[in-house]
Amino acid sequence: MIAFSASLRTHEIAIRMALGAQRNGIATLVLVSGAKLALIGCSLGVPVSLGVSRIIQSLLFEVSATDPMIYLAGALIMMVMALLAAALLATRAASVDPILSLRSI
Repeated sequence: MIAFSASLRTHEIAIRMALGAQRNGIATLVLVSGAKLALIGCSLGVPVSLGVSRIIQSLLFEVSATDPMIYLAGALIMMVMALLAAALLATRAASVDPILSLRSI
């Protein structure tokens, strides 16, 4: 989702760079966008998984389906992975050549 969001904004990023935006600003823009998507995903995923926990309870051994540490660990792992993906895309977005990107419009 983060990669798709960044690819849709390629022309916007190229225009920003052509108008004088710094590479740090572009990287920050992509990182913040990725963090927002990850936060929205976690904030929607945790309540849904709590709602489905009764179905999952029979599949778990020695762990409660509503163990808060498991939910916290899962959310933290997802946030770290999303931020790593966003950091990779931020470096790619910051290295985009604005002239080549704008020619493809």
